[in-house]
Amino acid sequence: MARLFRVPVKTGELIGDPVIDSVRVNVIDSIDALATVGLDLGAASGWRRVEGVTILLKRSDDHEVALQRLLGELHNPYSSCYRRRLAQEEIAAFFGLAENDLEKIVSWLRSHFLDSIRVFHGHTAVTFKGNLHNIETAFRTQFRRYRVEGRDYVANAHECSVPAAFSSVVSGLRNLSFLTRG
Repeated sequence: MARLFRVPVKTGELIGDPVIDSVRVNVIDSIDALATVGLDLGAASGWRRVEGVTILLKRSDDHEVALQRLLGELHNPYSSCYRRRLAQEEIAAFFGLAENDLEKIVSWLRSHFLDSIRVFHGHTAVTFKGNLHNIETAFRTQFRRYRVEGRDYVANAHECSVPAAFSSVVSGLRNLSFLTRG
């Protein structure tokens, strides 16, 4: 199938360095917008449960170029691949993170007592649940309560960080903030 699409076979792991929790890098744009516009009401309770937090993952530059090339062929009426549909498993197999890379991320999340961990089919994101205290510890941030337009929210007040070994694969974090009352 790789020859049909003229794409490279998966090249292997992108997380080559050991995952050392004390050696960190900041996740760009990880301060929630609510923290910049809201009225600070103080620290949030660390035992509040948060669901659906998402770590966004990025492909290697080579895989991204190959995927864009393939997508162009799928939309080109003169291509032998015209209008062929790709399953998420195919995209993951050729263009997503290697299973070993995903396992390193999942293991790191578990080591911080985060649970309900789910890897997206295309290997482009990982979701999890946990209490605020464990998320604060894992991502080295602080959650605070904010009031915005009469509504109360909890959001991270500082940039999040991840182990430096993940710097080449983590592109962002989502769903760290939530409404507490209306």
